[in-house]
Amino acid sequence: MDNAKCKYHSFDTFPAKVFFDIQDSGDYQLMKPKPKTDPKWLAAIFADISNEVFIRRANKESEEYLALVSTERYYIETIPFFDRSIQYAWNFPTNVWHIPEVRALWTAFVESLNVHLDPPIDVNGQIAEEISQALNVSIGIMKNDLAEAQMALEDIRRRYKDVEKTDFYDQIQNINEWNAPQHIAVDCMLGEFLAAEKSMVKKQDRQRIKEMTNGGK
Repeated sequence: MDNAKCKYHSFDTFPAKVFFDIQDSGDYQLMKPKPKTDPKWLAAIFADISNEVFIRRANKESEEYLALVSTERYYIETIPFFDRSIQYAWNFPTNVWHIPEVRALWTAFVESLNVHLDPPIDVNGQIAEEISQALNVSIGIMKNDLAEAQMALEDIRRRYKDVEKTDFYDQIQNINEWNAPQHIAVDCMLGEFLAAEKSMVKKQDRQRIKEMTNGGK
């Protein structure tokens, strides 16, 4: 990706206020893109940064969330590749099939695919049936795994929707009250904001433990 397409394109360069404004409004133009920048590209950049924010906020499901995001990306990128590759194996020219070296190349290609297919293609079986099974069963399993990962991600996002929603100015005030005398400004970067927020949460947790064990004293 050409990150020069917009002013705010990475976690380290993203102002916290801009992030939460985009989260609330969905207006990717706040990233200050160059003219005619594809909105889908901006959405993808913001999704990456949102994932990083979710993880850095250190909620209990961050590791699961990160694994699910990785799984989702893997299948989105690889399912079309394996689909095309299996189609290529099926459409391989048969007029050179009698040449041993060609057959060996085809076999090596299919076996390289088999590492990722379940069940694998039997290179000595009925090729039409084997290819059909690979497309309908192996690719079907991948699509099912992708759907399950996406459903799990949506479930986590839905459960944390209200928790993660932040009134930026209220949160800045809360952070500065808890972390005094240290404070952060409203024009702070996203990383600075999350580090200060994490420090505040730790202090809040210690205060709650103190109240439970000592009756609030």
